Amino acid sequence: METNNDHLKNKTCLNCGNNFIAERITKKYCSENCKQIAFYKRNNPQTFLLNNTNELLLTNMANHNQLAINDNNYKDEHKNVLSFNDTARDNIAVNDKRTVATTDNNTYQPVQSSFIEAIAVALEEKEQALFMLTYPQKYWQADTLATVKWISIRLRNLIENLLRFSNYNSTEKGSFKCLTNAFTQLIASPYFNLLPLNYPFTNLLKQLEQESNRIAGSLKKKSSFRFKLSSNRKVQLIATRYMLAGFIPLVKFSELNFEK
Repeated sequence: METNNDHLKNKTCLNCGNNFIAERITKKYCSENCKQIAFYKRNNPQTFLLNNTNELLLTNMANHNQLAINDNNYKDEHKNVLSFNDTARDNIAVNDKRTVATTDNNTYQPVQSSFIEAIAVALEEKEQALFMLTYPQKYWQADTLATVKWISIRLRNLIENLLRFSNYNSTEKGSFKCLTNAFTQLIASPYFNLLPLNYPFTNLLKQLEQESNRIAGSLKKKSSFRFKLSSNRKVQLIATRYMLAGFIPLVKFSELNFEK
């Protein structure tokens, strides 16, 4: 027998049109995915995928396409709905085999994730760099070490901000351009030219500067956009952040000078 509240619980999703049982009267969407898609359709931001190749794909987010720097190694995805590609076998999120084991008292157990495994592999491949940053005095003398620390503090800050931007639904163009200018100033600084040849992140810093400038140059009249990191780039940045975190502190962007 239908009650007075049944018509409030049986709703139609405003995004996909499917019927669902609403837990709250104000609920409009059947899932968080539909809620996110509806948000993107309303705001229609462009999306930029940061990676290490030169190809740019410019399309419209409302049609579930994005402006991307293409990636031949990994294909990225947004919450299993807004995919950057149609090749599921190359998609970490699609192929990610997750298992969550719980006991009778609901104790959380570790999750097995191919993304986490990829970070572990990246750290293993950078074992020498991790050792250098753990015992820097073994590799650099005092004056050289001061240069390495100066660059590393700023590199960690920029990486933290790239990761933070990638988690936002929308990034302000002005904020991203501040970050891009910081990369450019860092590359042009006298400290960058004084970096020792064995500094492990010189090439990464150059790549990030080029990629961020390429994206900033493509923003045109947009005041905001959706910024994404491809899976392989995100793995690389998280691994680098981990290595830098044991070597230097995290400093606020506003407290740093990137020129001298």
